[in-house]
Amino acid sequence: MGYYKMALEQEPQISALVREIADKSGMETRSFDSRLKTKIAYLKKLKKNHLLHKTNCEISDILRYTYITTADTLAQKTLEVIEMYKSLGYETVEIKNYWLMNFYPYNGINTVIVSPNGLKFELQYHTMESYEIREKIHDLYEEWRNLPETSMKAKELNRKMFEGYKGAVVPKDIKKVK
Repeated sequence: MGYYKMALEQEPQISALVREIADKSGMETRSFDSRLKTKIAYLKKLKKNHLLHKTNCEISDILRYTYITTADTLAQKTLEVIEMYKSLGYETVEIKNYWLMNFYPYNGINTVIVSPNGLKFELQYHTMESYEIREKIHDLYEEWRNLPETSMKAKELNRKMFEGYKGAVVPKDIKKVK
C-alpha cells in the first residue's frame, strides 16, 4: 500500500506538471477527473497481476493522464512532450503505440513515465477521434478484458471494438513514435 500512498502524495505535483506541459505543447488534457485509480481498483489490479506473474509488481497507472491533439500533430507533439518530460528528469520507460498493432482493438499511444522520485504514471496520447472512440467502446473493453480470450463472448466483443475504430484517421508520421 506504500506505493499507492506515494502516488497520492505526488499527485498534486505531477498533475500540475501534466497541465503545464499540455499548455506548453498545445495539447489538451482529457479525463482529468479520473486521473487517480481508486484504492479498490488498485488492489484488484495488484492481486490480478500478482496471480498472473507470481511476483511482486508495481502498478504503473495509479495516476493516469490523457493528452489530445490533431491527427496531423499527434506523432510530432508526442515526441516533443516526451523530450519535455525528459528535460525535467522524468523518464519515459515504456511506449506502446497501438496505432502500429493491428491485432489490438485500440488506437492510441500509451506511455509509462517515471518521476524523479521513482513513481510510475501513465500518459496516453490520442487524437480527438481516437479518444471519443475509446470512450464509446470502454464498456465493451471492461467486459472483454475479464473474459478468456478464446471464449465466443470475448471474440464478439473484440470484433465490436475493432468495428468502433474502423475508418479512424491514422495520424501523420505515427510510425515515428516507438
